[in-house]
Amino acid sequence: MHGKVLRVATFGAFVEIAEGVEGLCHNSEALDANGQPVHLEPGVQHEFKIIKMSQEEKKVGLSIRAAGDEASRKEVETYKQPASSTGSTIGEFVTWKRTGENG
Repeated sequence: MHGKVLRVATFGAFVEIAEGVEGLCHNSEALDANGQPVHLEPGVQHEFKIIKMSQEEKKVGLSIRAAGDEASRKEVETYKQPASSTGSTIGEFVTWKRTGENG
């Protein structure tokens, strides 16, 4: 899955993998095929594999190291759909988080 680094933190990078969907690539997963660290910086695109998706927790875990088998676009679109228990989409969650609203 193709993704663009949005922000970098000490523990990894936040990556946009689809419109309104962000994931986290932890430093331990930002390794090339030789096991060398990949430098992640905002605006740079890389290939990632989704290694964890939790709709309930609104979290997506990404890996460059495991990018050989990528998640399908259909999986991401399904993830963006409303969660049966919350009734909100990941896009709404991201918008809420960015605006700081509690609604």
